[in-house]
Amino acid sequence: MFSDDELNYALESNGRIRAYNDDGSIARSFSLPVGYIPQKGKIAEPGFLVATQLDGTSSFQLFLLNPQNGTVQKRTSIPGKVIDVGYAGQSTYVLAYPKNGDAIIGTYNSLTNEFTEYQKISGSIPLSLVRISDTEFLISTENNILRFNPHLPQIPTVLYSFAAADMEYDVVTKQLYYATGKSVWVTSNVQAPNTVLTTNDSIRQIELVYNK
Repeated sequence: MFSDDELNYALESNGRIRAYNDDGSIARSFSLPVGYIPQKGKIAEPGFLVATQLDGTSSFQLFLLNPQNGTVQKRTSIPGKVIDVGYAGQSTYVLAYPKNGDAIIGTYNSLTNEFTEYQKISGSIPLSLVRISDTEFLISTENNILRFNPHLPQIPTVLYSFAAADMEYDVVTKQLYYATGKSVWVTSNVQAPNTVLTTNDSIRQIELVYNK
């Protein structure tokens, strides 16, 4: 599941996508072309980008949908199963996926319908991706957390020497939250992270919720 500013979205294994209101009622419901299973999604100005896998195959595609009715506006093939997706403005989506034991960062331009391999991080698969701003993204691999600007041809630089199963950025407090192992860490202004929560089991996902 993921959320935008208004609705909560469930990506279902039968190819259906449902959008829920805060009270649990269904706001919208639509389906992908037959056989395609949604993996990750992101709603932004250009539309609803959904990374999918064709059931029972190693075929992966991106679908750009109309977020109101699910109509397919564009589609293109991609080389791997996307583990996370973000939006960097200027019609550019950012995706992370594993390929041959490496972490790959890719970009998708919704105007040209072009997918490009942006950078390869060798020797470690990707775990999560987070947007700080249009010009600053972080990617976590099994080894490190790295920073990069998806609009510039640059090699990502190591920010922290630990891995995060998931990351969330709070645009209000300018704080970054990491789920790593059995703990949730928080940091601001690229300072050393502090533990804010520890559990008995490994944490796989965190989600920020704002009071309205």
